[in-house]
Amino acid sequence: MRRKLIQFSERALVLTIPSSFVESNDLKKGDTVEVTDLGPRLLIATTPSNKKNRECADLRGLNASLVWHAILSRYIRGSSEINIVTDEKMSDPRSGKSIKHREAVDRAIDAMIGMKAVRKTKRSTTIKEADSPRKEDPQLVLRRLWLNVMSMADRNPACLTKKDKAGAKRDKSGAKRAIAAEREINRLALYLLRMQNIGETIELSEAISQSRLAHCLEEMGDAIKKSARTAASRKHLKAANDLIRSAYKCWFKPTNKTIEELYSALMKVRETAPQQGSCLGHACEELAESVVGRFLGGCASD
Repeated sequence: MRRKLIQFSERALVLTIPSSFVESNDLKKGDTVEVTDLGPRLLIATTPSNKKNRECADLRGLNASLVWHAILSRYIRGSSEINIVTDEKMSDPRSGKSIKHREAVDRAIDAMIGMKAVRKTKRSTTIKEADSPRKEDPQLVLRRLWLNVMSMADRNPACLTKKDKAGAKRDKSGAKRAIAAEREINRLALYLLRMQNIGETIELSEAISQSRLAHCLEEMGDAIKKSARTAASRKHLKAANDLIRSAYKCWFKPTNKTIEELYSALMKVRETAPQQGSCLGHACEELAESVVGRFLGGCASD
C-alpha cells in the first residue's frame, strides 16, 4: 500500500493511515499510537490503552455467587467486552434456590456502571460498554463515592422515629432509600477500581490507599443500611455522621488540624457505641484508620 506524504511544516511531513487500520483498532481523534523507526521501514502500532480488551469466560459448573464475582473481576480489570458462558441453571447460595443464567448475569450487570448486555441466550451473554469508554480521574470518582456515603448518613436518622403508624411508614421508606443508596455506593466503589485500571498510571501506594478506602466506604454504606433497620441510638448515629465528614475533610485536605478533628470524632463514636458494639462503630474505626494511614508518612501539613 502506497501513501503520499503531506507537508506539515518546514521540517515535518504527515502520513495518513488506512481507514481499515483505524476501524479494526477502534482508533479516534486524540488516541496515541507507537511509531518505531526501523531505518527504511516505519512501524505503527496501537498502544495498550487503545486496544479493545475483550475477554471470554467459560463459567459452567459455578454457582451464581461465583459467576457474579468472575464477571465483576473482569469488569474491574477494564474489559470492554465480556463473553460469558454458564450452565442454563445454577444454584444460588444467597437464596438457596436454583436460578437461570439470565438472572445471575443481570445481577452482575446491575453492579456495573456503563455496561450493558448486547446478546443473550439461555447459556451465554455478551456484555459491552454502553458508550465509548471514559477515563475518569479516580479522585473524582472517589469524591462522588464519599458524597454518596455522606448523603446516605445524613438522611439515616430521619427514619428512626417513634413506632407509631406514621413513624412505621417513615421507617419503611427510609430503609428503602438506604438500600438504594448502598447499591449506588457499591457500584461506585467497583467503578473506582475499574478507572484505576483503564486510566492513567498512578503510584502504587496511592492506588492501594484508594482501593482500601473504597472498601471501607462500602462497609460504611452497609453499616448505615443496617442501622436504618435497627434501634441504633441517635447519639451514636450523629457521632458516626460527624466522623464521616471529618474523614472526608482529612482525606482531601490533610493537615494536623483535620487529623486531630478525625480522632476527636472517633472518640465520640466510641463513647456513644452500645456495650455490645455495633457494625457502624466498627466501620467508623476502619474508615478512620484507612484515612489516617495514608498520611502516616508525613503527608499532613500544619
